[in-house]
Amino acid sequence: MLAELKIYERYIISKILGPFLLITVGITGIAWLSQSLRFIDLIVNKGLSIVDFMHLSVLILPALLWVIVPAGTLISIIYAYNKLYTDNELVIFKAVGMDNKTLMRPALIFCLFAMLVSYSISLYLMPASYREFKDFQIYIRNNYASVLLQEGVFVTPTPGLTLYVREKDKLGGFKGLVVHDSRNAIKQFTITAQEATLENTDKGPVFVLKNGSHQEHNMKTGQFTLLYFTNYTLEINLFSQEMIDKRWRESTELYLYELFFADKPNESERLKEMAEGHNRITWPLYNVMLCMIALIPFVSGEFSRRGNGKKILTVSVISLMMIVFALAVKNIATKNIMLNILQYFLVISGISLSYFTLASDKADPLYLNRIIGRFKKKPVTPVVGTA
Repeated sequence: MLAELKIYERYIISKILGPFLLITVGITGIAWLSQSLRFIDLIVNKGLSIVDFMHLSVLILPALLWVIVPAGTLISIIYAYNKLYTDNELVIFKAVGMDNKTLMRPALIFCLFAMLVSYSISLYLMPASYREFKDFQIYIRNNYASVLLQEGVFVTPTPGLTLYVREKDKLGGFKGLVVHDSRNAIKQFTITAQEATLENTDKGPVFVLKNGSHQEHNMKTGQFTLLYFTNYTLEINLFSQEMIDKRWRESTELYLYELFFADKPNESERLKEMAEGHNRITWPLYNVMLCMIALIPFVSGEFSRRGNGKKILTVSVISLMMIVFALAVKNIATKNIMLNILQYFLVISGISLSYFTLASDKADPLYLNRIIGRFKKKPVTPVVGTA
């Protein structure tokens, strides 16, 4: 496809691509870092490995990119076309006979590519990554006993299992450990140990206990057994696939067909998931809408040596308002299913109006100059009195 592009199209797209990558990677990096800091405590105090930390951090990237890509498209197109405008390159393009549709074609090609990227994230990558993120959180919460154990607190990570630790030392060891396991209806046991250390193995967490006792009660025969030990190894298997299979999945974890057709527990959840599904369809279209809004100051209207600062500010405010409206419409659509049509109306009307502006031969079809002129200070006309 790249070979089929004309020279001027490849030139303008290259001008857009560099800023787009820089802006998208920069904003995503900042947002990713702020989100990843939440997991630092799991490494420092809870014993989470660096590999698991990176795994968790990478899984949040698709959700961040889904939000940031349209904004990156808007900013990069404004930057690239403003550079072409200030360097008089757009004037040269128009002087050789290029019309508005020809000038906006490279940007539209680029934003269509950005839209396809957004749809791939929206329809597959985001729900798949967020689903794995939540599943992995459950795995960590139940397979890393050090995450669960708190000093002086009885913890029940799974029905039938209770853990207690009197004190945790700086090296990750425990003092005064109590484990009561009643998951087996026939044989229940209680273990106490003066000291314990925790080791994470492929089979799950393992307690290495020192100086304690093992009490077992056979509920069928009523027999008690008591065993004292100096060293004892106890496997604690807290995680099971059933925990993942039976848990309720949030709307961000669901694929599009699940949002629309899967069984819902109540009407409120159905409205929420329907609004999320329609948002998954409409949000990638904002790449096209914001792209076309960004082109208005440069492609539509006449060239001005004074620059396009006020027009750029105007379309930036309009773009921000459209994004705010999109978020607001999604929220109100969770109250009434019929309001989801507003999600489509907003983006389609924005694209249609922007295209009309760009394709029109009028110098100022949306009267931006007139709108901007209302905010200018009018000169004061001196009043000459008569004698």
